[in-house]
Amino acid sequence: MAEGKIDKKGYIVMAIVSTGIFMCNIDASMVNIALPSLAKVFNVSTSMVSRISLLDLLAITSFVLVFGSLSDIKGVDRIFALGFIISASSSLLCGLSPDINILLIFRFIHGIGEAMILSTYGAIIVANIHSDIRGRAFSFTSVIGGIALAAGSFFGGIFLKYLSWQWIFLSNIPFGIAGIILVRSFLQGEKNNNKIKNQPFDFPGAVFSFLGLFTLLYALNMGEENGWKSGITIGSFVIALIFIILFITWEKKQEFPMLNFSIFHNLSFTVALLGDFVVLMTLEGCNFLFPFYFDCAHGFTTTKISFLMMIYPVLSTVMSPLAGVMSDKYGKPRIICIFAMIFVIISSIMFTLLGITPSMAYIVFSLIIFGTSITFFFTANTCFEMSQVSPQEEGITSAIISFTSNLASVVGICLFETVYSLNFSYSTPGKTHINIPPAVHIEGFHNACYFAAIICAVGLAGMVLIKPEKSARSKTIIRLKTGRF
Repeated sequence: MAEGKIDKKGYIVMAIVSTGIFMCNIDASMVNIALPSLAKVFNVSTSMVSRISLLDLLAITSFVLVFGSLSDIKGVDRIFALGFIISASSSLLCGLSPDINILLIFRFIHGIGEAMILSTYGAIIVANIHSDIRGRAFSFTSVIGGIALAAGSFFGGIFLKYLSWQWIFLSNIPFGIAGIILVRSFLQGEKNNNKIKNQPFDFPGAVFSFLGLFTLLYALNMGEENGWKSGITIGSFVIALIFIILFITWEKKQEFPMLNFSIFHNLSFTVALLGDFVVLMTLEGCNFLFPFYFDCAHGFTTTKISFLMMIYPVLSTVMSPLAGVMSDKYGKPRIICIFAMIFVIISSIMFTLLGITPSMAYIVFSLIIFGTSITFFFTANTCFEMSQVSPQEEGITSAIISFTSNLASVVGICLFETVYSLNFSYSTPGKTHINIPPAVHIEGFHNACYFAAIICAVGLAGMVLIKPEKSARSKTIIRLKTGRF
């Protein structure tokens, strides 16, 4: 591929990658919109219905490192294609589920398919798009992701109002089929996957990783329901810690580890991951709470909630190209990330000023600040992270970024939901989220927003204090004025 120009093959690859991003994001958006309705359909609590999203994310988080490592050995094209097959099949089964328990099982399987897609798309882009224009390439995927999120909010509301909840899942199938056809037609068999020959798959490491993450996320999700001091919660945390220690110990002794911890010796890369973590915790935590807050605290209609939930994805669609061009042209991703995170904190504080009868104009303005700042942060930060590693590590690095993102999403939903509902039982014992007084919902939401501001302040401190690496590789990255940075 020529420097500074995307050729025909590059456009085809971006179309294939975008199909995967679109499918994952429209699913997440529609499901998020549907959660309050599904809570009423199945007559379950906020904690129970949150598992529809959480089990999907749990599977992604638990498997993304596994598939990232496997893609470096077997090739990203194979893993990417299988992701479409599993996602489409499980979406069908979700739509046919007779009760919430069956639905939860298939949502976990669906997350496995998404893990395959999300662990490989970054490596596919890096292998096919010249470094001088990768910022724009990644911004394009953000645009597609934003369009998908907006479409999910819109069509999710339409499906719930005029059809049924089943269409939230069934509507995802055509994108999975399209992805399968595109991969098999244009990507499969291409030498674009940086496959490492003769490297064995680290099966023990994969087992330790999965068990450690699964038990950790189970403890976080079930802690409130089981009791944070209960034997099962404490036991889950202990088991998680044991497996995580086993994983780290095992990986450090392997010639071909699933996760090479030397990647984290680059302090700039590590701090960037921390930034990803706290900002994504805030984004996913707030996005999970918004529908409940607008519904239960203010009685907004599904249509109005869908409109408000479209603001961030629309902004992501509009602003991502600008953020990508700025990253490519000015070479200041760290500065972009710092200013973006400052405005994330400001918008989080703005949300705490919402009262019983908030102004719609104020809500929209706050969401605009929130969405714009997060869009600029993610576009600049993704480019920075992917450029810190060698071509042989692109698959696992893409997986690490996806792993961090999805771990943050799971933890964010769990912690934000816990903070949000912390005083529900105290204020209104024996009541579900549906009939809790609006004032209690508002207080819970404000507490969650204060929490968001605090964790983002920690990430901001890291971004401010860190200095760019002085290695030859890092110097090359930093001096690219017309490239990614």
